Amino acid sequence: MPDLHDLVRLWESTFERTVEQVELHLTRPVPSVSYRHARANSQTAFSHAVPFAALKRGCERLRLETERKINLDVTEFLWDHGEGRDVRCINIDDHRLSLPPGVIRLRKDVIIRVRADFIYLENRIPKFFWVQPRRGFALSTHQLGLMGSALRHTLLRDDDVFGPGYGPMDLEIFDLSVPPGLKERVPRVYSSNTLPLVAASDVVEVLQRVVDAFDHVMTKPINWDAIRSRQPRKPPSSQDSFDWR
Repeated sequence: MPDLHDLVRLWESTFERTVEQVELHLTRPVPSVSYRHARANSQTAFSHAVPFAALKRGCERLRLETERKINLDVTEFLWDHGEGRDVRCINIDDHRLSLPPGVIRLRKDVIIRVRADFIYLENRIPKFFWVQPRRGFALSTHQLGLMGSALRHTLLRDDDVFGPGYGPMDLEIFDLSVPPGLKERVPRVYSSNTLPLVAASDVVEVLQRVVDAFDHVMTKPINWDAIRSRQPRKPPSSQDSFDWR
């Protein structure tokens, strides 16, 4: 089962169309490059924790030229996004925050993990930060609302996490996709106030449809062994492996 990003992307308005998207997802060649490096260093780039030259050298050590380019592109956008700002970044796994586990349980054998990249503080306002690094496979506004709502319902706490003097936690999605009709990325920032809020029950219903579509496709008479044999080795995080263009 892919990560939440792809589950949201594969959802369609009918079950039949969702099945079609899932089948395409499972049978298409998987690129051998990923955004894994840029995502792992997103907090460092955004907060300017090290010189940009060091981040660039890290990208240049990646195995493939295409992978070096796409990770450097995303790293540069993250660096520019944090330029001139007074922010303090916090690891999402910092146990002192006592954050919720960030999961959606659909059934015993299907648990969807919901994860932001990090938390940052700016002007005493804490925000969950999630970067969407892909050029293509862009999420629509409705799908971004589903993604943001999943993050809000599973990660945001009702109480004041950081104590008196701090604002309530918010969410920021940094979308680096190429808008329809254009050829280059256009960075866009979304927050809780700029995305539609989808009820938790509706988020579960959307994910359930996609999971059901996966179950349905896996029963089809498809030569899965042949498909697996032509796929390159996948990176550990499936959400990073799509659309390197």
